[in-house]
Amino acid sequence: MGVDMILITAAPVIMSSLLIAAHFYRNGMPVLAVLCLLVPLLLSIKKRWVPAVVIFFLLLYSIEWLRTLLDLLDRYNVAGESSNRLTIILIAVILFNLLSTGIFRTKLMRRRYSAEKNDYLWIARK
Repeated sequence: MGVDMILITAAPVIMSSLLIAAHFYRNGMPVLAVLCLLVPLLLSIKKRWVPAVVIFFLLLYSIEWLRTLLDLLDRYNVAGESSNRLTIILIAVILFNLLSTGIFRTKLMRRRYSAEKNDYLWIARK
């Protein structure tokens, strides 16, 4: 299992971080954008705490996307515009962020971080 398999497995985390970094940068928050770009680099550290920190950031990303959705829905409603497409897209982004936490359930990542099945607040598989 080489670096290429780890990168493929980590692709959802990388994509989530790139999307939120672009969002922060576009909204004039370059420091937050850089911080989000650094999160995937944590995956190069083989410590047990890394998955918990990355999951925490993915949850924060989801909260920010939800906050953005609610803010934009207000703007669209005031302007009298349809927000259906916006809602679908941002809900998909939120779900993608939440599902990205699942990479730590893979055998490769559990082995990499010496994790047990019950780590990271996941419900144990039977």
